[in-house]
Amino acid sequence: MIGRLLLSCVAFLVVCVVGESSLVVAGAQEQKSEEDRLCGVPDAYPEVGIFKGTLKLKKRYQRSPSVIYFEKKEGIEFPAPTEKLNCDQVGKAFAPRIVPVLVGTTVVFKNSDDFEHNVNSPDNETFDLANWGKDETREYTFKRPGVYTLLCKLHPEMVGYVVVVETPWFAVVDKESKFGFEIKGLPAGTYNYRIWNERMSPKYTDKVRTVTIEAGKTTESVIKP
Repeated sequence: MIGRLLLSCVAFLVVCVVGESSLVVAGAQEQKSEEDRLCGVPDAYPEVGIFKGTLKLKKRYQRSPSVIYFEKKEGIEFPAPTEKLNCDQVGKAFAPRIVPVLVGTTVVFKNSDDFEHNVNSPDNETFDLANWGKDETREYTFKRPGVYTLLCKLHPEMVGYVVVVETPWFAVVDKESKFGFEIKGLPAGTYNYRIWNERMSPKYTDKVRTVTIEAGKTTESVIKP
């Protein structure tokens, strides 16, 4: 089961391009209020807002978690995070089934079953980590944005997904979150965002939506994919 994941918040360097010059600022900084903690965007953007809302999904989409994510904004670069994420293989299933990550993230795949597993993906550059036994791990660094289907050659019923995005502004939306989400630390401005669900066709997953974030305010929305 996937618990509520509101935001993947790790320490980054942010490169902000202003005219012909570049400003490099290190690390995510805490603000006066814990509620205003910045995720990936430090003091270069002291004025931030929140995007909060609900996905009104059809029943066939409610069976699987959805990922809502913001597209890259010109002038901001997020170097690869140093913190690794974990994805287990237990009970012949990937846990969690859906793993959203920032480009450059390394995912550690563990085998918690008493028999061998394999992890491979036919998507993007493709990869195959071969087979390994109980309590062993394999790692893979996801360097390209896009959706990677996770498969196990030894157990064809196993399917998972790594959704690789270009900003740390994303959230997993599922039954446990009552299909609600909250993305914090967004610098004021207008953004494009998308929604991904394994059951949605490209007609919906490729659709670009727009939202304007105001400093110090919460922008709320009810989204019907």
